[in-house]
Amino acid sequence: MKIGYFQLFFPIKNCPIPEIFFNSKAKKKLFENDAENIKENCINHANKIVNGYFQWFNNKSYFVKFPPDWHQDPISGEKYPKGLHWSNENSYFNSDIKRIWELSRWSWLPLLARAAKYTDDTKFIDAINFLIKDWCINNQLNSSPNWICAQEVSIRMIHAFQSWQILEGGDMIPKKTKSRKDFIVMHLERILSTLDYALAQDNNHSISEAAALYIGGGWLGQKRFCDLGRRLLERNVYKLIMMDGSFSQYSTNYHRLVIDTLTQVEIFRKISGLEKFSEKFYKKFNLAIEWLFYFIDNESGEVPNLGGNDGAYCYKLNSLEYKNFKPSIQIANMLLNNQKIYKSGPWDEQFYWYESSRIFKKDISVINKKRDKFKFFHEGGYFVISPNKENWAILRLPNFKFRPSQSDVFHFDLWSKGKNILKDSGSYSYKQETDYSNYFSGIKGHNTVEIDEKEPMTKLGTFLWGDWSQNYQKPIVNKTKNFYEFKFINKYHGIIHKRNIKVSIDGNNWQIEDKVTGIKKVAILRWRLANFNWSMFENKLISERASLIIKSKNNLNSLKLSDGFESLFYDSKQTTPILEALFETNYLEVVTEVSLNNI
Repeated sequence: MKIGYFQLFFPIKNCPIPEIFFNSKAKKKLFENDAENIKENCINHANKIVNGYFQWFNNKSYFVKFPPDWHQDPISGEKYPKGLHWSNENSYFNSDIKRIWELSRWSWLPLLARAAKYTDDTKFIDAINFLIKDWCINNQLNSSPNWICAQEVSIRMIHAFQSWQILEGGDMIPKKTKSRKDFIVMHLERILSTLDYALAQDNNHSISEAAALYIGGGWLGQKRFCDLGRRLLERNVYKLIMMDGSFSQYSTNYHRLVIDTLTQVEIFRKISGLEKFSEKFYKKFNLAIEWLFYFIDNESGEVPNLGGNDGAYCYKLNSLEYKNFKPSIQIANMLLNNQKIYKSGPWDEQFYWYESSRIFKKDISVINKKRDKFKFFHEGGYFVISPNKENWAILRLPNFKFRPSQSDVFHFDLWSKGKNILKDSGSYSYKQETDYSNYFSGIKGHNTVEIDEKEPMTKLGTFLWGDWSQNYQKPIVNKTKNFYEFKFINKYHGIIHKRNIKVSIDGNNWQIEDKVTGIKKVAILRWRLANFNWSMFENKLISERASLIIKSKNNLNSLKLSDGFESLFYDSKQTTPILEALFETNYLEVVTEVSLNNI
């Protein structure tokens, strides 16, 4: 019935081919001192695309010809059928559909637009026109897998709109032509057809789709789209961003996606002269920026690999690595508060594409923001410890108001001088081999204690856990002359886990004490380590940047250093060292001492 409904009311149609207009005179003042080779990096990447090398998930590049086959998996070679209505989605899911969706997000479009503006080389404009035309011919509206997901449709539409802005002048409203308007309308109608599904997910789907409705509808001058998008943005930003700034998906990467999406919304609102959103909306937006600031390493710009990660970095207008999160909060804070969080650097490039008195105020200041010594995000369940800007850590606390995608209770993440010393495994892929279906999202992928080879929550599906852990007590914080001390307690399934953390004032020495009762047979303490050259001497691990010592009153049945896996990018895994301490006991008391070297 549902398939017949969609095919009847949302039939397959030809997709309009939107024109590209290039205004070479509307060129912004870019970096006078391009010490980071920003322009060169952009042009090199754009040339690879022209030569048929496209990047998947901001990581690996594959030669797929120019133009690519929009329906072929670059890894398996499998081709997805064309001509089927998107509602026949079961016909598409033999392998990872995200490999097909990736190029149809059109993230290559703003990159080619930047290269065209940097060089005035018409080959990049020709490439844009050729790719867009080929995509539209081979992806009729409501046909092919690239119309299945309305969030993917939304991202594609916003990338198209963003690139029109860049090519015509970042502070200008893109020209309106019949084919452009038809292209936007078709995307908006596809979004509307499954909007109830997006709203039910309580995740970034609803924010992305609301943003597309607002931007597309506002540009078209169609209030039914724009007003609906505005109402949904107000509703979902208020609901899904918690009062401490945490986002409903408990993921650093999806948190960035929300900020980048709202940034596009606010830029469009300003250039269009539309009414401001509510104070509640901007308060939550600011809280989300503040949250992500606390999770960004000051030296590297990287973040703990928390939660789900599908490789998204949308609306990117810079040449920095995917793992650098500084650009997102830099432009967002400039947009909302007229302040730079970080001093000027390559993370500022996107500002220059949009520089306009209609978007940004004059005399933007630099606040050189610093973390508090410790910060408790009680609603999201995070405790950040920052003795100084070089050494810092987070502890993941169980307080789930929305569905968690990871069983990461009491995970401890440690950073020093830009390096992730103790780390999360990531999430790898949403279409995982059986052997890895629980490895990355489960307790084995995190730095905590595994009890009796069981998860603290019940796995219900790819993205679902039951029996959400929520029974923890408020942290106790103490400070002495030489140390900060933090005490945490979690209770689940008859288990009581106490995790106490002590850190020296200078941040160089950390002590993690675990006390666990309710064990039936065995407990495993697991530390996922940075990819250093580690050497083991009895109960001590030594590397060039850090050392660990395991001390316990219990009999330590085994202590081994072995290779496990981590995933820094979607659909990609690599080996990483893991220290496992196994105890056959009913009560565990163990201390891990970590010393950071001053290198």
